[in-house]
Amino acid sequence: MNAAGDEMAQYIRMPFKALERELKNSETSLQILQKTPAYSESSRKIIDTEITRLKEKIVKLRAAREERVRLHVH
Repeated sequence: MNAAGDEMAQYIRMPFKALERELKNSETSLQILQKTPAYSESSRKIIDTEITRLKEKIVKLRAAREERVRLHVH
């Protein structure tokens, strides 16, 4: 299994409330970062990289939540 698959399996195994909390925290962090001004080109790159990472994480968390529902795991 690759790293993304391992990460997805880890999310699916998380307790449901922890998964929901992680998703909510990631969405909140993304909203904050999207409003954060960049004071230099390097800070813009760092912010953009973190925004991309959070978006990918949110997609995985949502997919894990959907998979748990599909498997009836709560």
